[in-house]
Amino acid sequence: MHPLQNVPIPFDLQDNDRDRRGLPIPFVVYRDLEGVPHFTINNVAAVDEVLSRGLCGLCGKPLEPDQIWFVGGPGSAFLVDGMYIDPFMHEGCGRYAVQVCPFFAARSYSKRIEARTLKMEDVHEDAVIHDNQMKPSRPIFFAFTRTTGFSLIDPQDGSGQQYILPDRPWKEVEFWDNGTAITQAQAEKIAQDNRLRTSSLKWWPV
Repeated sequence: MHPLQNVPIPFDLQDNDRDRRGLPIPFVVYRDLEGVPHFTINNVAAVDEVLSRGLCGLCGKPLEPDQIWFVGGPGSAFLVDGMYIDPFMHEGCGRYAVQVCPFFAARSYSKRIEARTLKMEDVHEDAVIHDNQMKPSRPIFFAFTRTTGFSLIDPQDGSGQQYILPDRPWKEVEFWDNGTAITQAQAEKIAQDNRLRTSSLKWWPV
């Protein structure tokens, strides 16, 4: 059994198709003509559906009222104007992701994953996709956060990409590092050790 499979799959993700490791494929992930998922590439049609209908970006099922969760680095989470490009999610789906997704959880995350092998001849003719490796560096830790609302921001660059601006202050915050929950004090020390300008961050909730 793959070590990441030791984490129980939450109920909402159990109906998702599985990748070659047996792990659930997120709802918004692009799959090519061969059915191969490319995990850093979003299917724009799926993302638009999630944003317009209030669905979880991981399982594709409706969110509960006031239960809108995000996973992101300290910039997205704690800057006043921090935004997200990956959609919101259920609490259970997101907590599973921060423990299992290699980008979130693997100490030696490799960029050599499926998305790096996508060939244009394998892309659907009418597909619109976004490669979310525009900023490929991995955050120094991840914040798993809950809000009750959000706004959509159009960058007006012709890309069709919509940015998600959550309502803040956050209602709940968890800190994660390499698939393990950490305290806010530990997260702040990581930020200081990495010379992050912590004075510009709002460590909600206070």
